[in-house]
Amino acid sequence: MMRLLMILMFLICPFQVWAMSSLSSTVGEEVLVGKPAPEFTLGTASGESKSLTQVRDGKRTIMFFWATWCPHCNEELEVLSMKLKDIQQKGIQIVLVDAGESREDVKSFLSRRGLVLDSFMDEDNTVSGLYSVVGLPTTFFIDEKGIVRAIEHELPSDYDSKFKSR
Repeated sequence: MMRLLMILMFLICPFQVWAMSSLSSTVGEEVLVGKPAPEFTLGTASGESKSLTQVRDGKRTIMFFWATWCPHCNEELEVLSMKLKDIQQKGIQIVLVDAGESREDVKSFLSRRGLVLDSFMDEDNTVSGLYSVVGLPTTFFIDEKGIVRAIEHELPSDYDSKFKSR
């Protein structure tokens, strides 16, 4: 019996790895690359209601999905904060989208950290689902025409290159 189980395991495991690797190339975030960024309107931590188009304002955009409980998100927020002036001087908008938390928690977090960035509040994860976000942090690079050009899970040092067509 044990021998039969081991044989089955050796037969099934490679299939599962193959199935998962082929699934990841057809499902999830990457399907958005080269396509228009899905439009949405959400409330912000500051209490306003805005659309992605309003905030993007026809500019290249770094859209960062995050949460206060995520240590890697906190690290990336620090990097974005440190590079904020340089990013803005290059005409790039930064759009934060908090996934699944309350406005009060996010507003308090941003204030405690001294971050001057506002954040969309995706309290029910609808927009995260629209963008097929499967992990945090996730960063979308959207060009001036509103096309998703790249998706990363950390802010690359050469973020300018991410806006170019693949």
